[in-house]
Amino acid sequence: MPALGRHQARAGDAHFGYVLETGEVVMQGQGKALLAAPEIRKAYLGE
Repeated sequence: MPALGRHQARAGDAHFGYVLETGEVVMQGQGKALLAAPEIRKAYLGE
């Protein structure tokens, strides 16, 4: 599995996660909700 696929699978399994930008928390929530967020998909998954 490519590295991105492994990260995606882990984030979806996470109960709760944080998204950091330059050391600041910019988003937080359940892993599945974070993966569903359009801004996360665009910035980190290239969609």
